[in-house]
Amino acid sequence: ATVFDLCAGTGCVGLCIARHCPRARVHLLELSGDALPYLQKNAEPYANAQVRHEDILRFCTKNLQCQLIVSNPPYIASGEIATLSKEVRREPRMALEGGEDGLDFYRAIAARWLPVLASGGMLALECGDGQAEQIAALLAMHGAQTPKILRDYHGVQRIVTARA
Repeated sequence: ATVFDLCAGTGCVGLCIARHCPRARVHLLELSGDALPYLQKNAEPYANAQVRHEDILRFCTKNLQCQLIVSNPPYIASGEIATLSKEVRREPRMALEGGEDGLDFYRAIAARWLPVLASGGMLALECGDGQAEQIAALLAMHGAQTPKILRDYHGVQRIVTARA
């Protein structure tokens, strides 16, 4: 299988896939120059993981096809950044801010990346509290099949999955 981890950060999601699915080819895309050295270091043990310094909003997806896309993109609304806890605000702003309503990356993923999924392929996206229904609707509007919402251990709607 070919897997893309979009906004990979330090790689915990994509590298877990690389570890547990050694025959998968996992492409970890990250724009942050600050996160990239950590991602590269973390990926070293995995021959099936390829780190790419890329902007997922501008990455050319023409002629790509994959079976799985995972992402924990920036999803905090611009106006909410200042209200976050001090610990969270230590994160680079680009890792947090998802545009005016927090959904900019989800719009791009639905429009640019959903068409990359092979028939039956799956997409799994982490999202912020209160965003899951909007994201599921957005994915359905772009042709995703069977969007589902999963809750975290605190009962918050945290993951949206869909099939191509």
